Amino acid sequence: MKKALSLLAVLGIASCATPPAPSAKFRELSDAEKSALQKSLPANLGSTAAAQFRWAPVAATTQKGVHAGYCAEIDARNPDGSRSGYRRFFALLIPNANGELTSGTIQGIAANSSAGDPAATARVTASCRHWGYS
Repeated sequence: MKKALSLLAVLGIASCATPPAPSAKFRELSDAEKSALQKSLPANLGSTAAAQFRWAPVAATTQKGVHAGYCAEIDARNPDGSRSGYRRFFALLIPNANGELTSGTIQGIAANSSAGDPAATARVTASCRHWGYS
């Protein structure tokens, strides 16, 4: 029951903002956006300095103050200090007044191949697809 509610919560949050049209174009994040997001995104993971990213393109058009769904990969530290390995994550990003993506929150991280919650992987996959990521 908890897993079903968690899935509904993630999908509900992801659907709060309008996803890009299926033909939406994507663009690379600027260095300034990467820097800001690298500080903002892992805040709910505990250690922001230890997170490493493999950045992915983002929807080319973002509206001021409107969340944008984003999928890429992160390698964060496990509670024991070891690295988790790169795993796909889904985040909601918020553009500033200039349309630059300067803050966001990771909504879910897929399980790695050896451990973790398979339902988390399903939630991340569903959210990424919802926003036009394959």
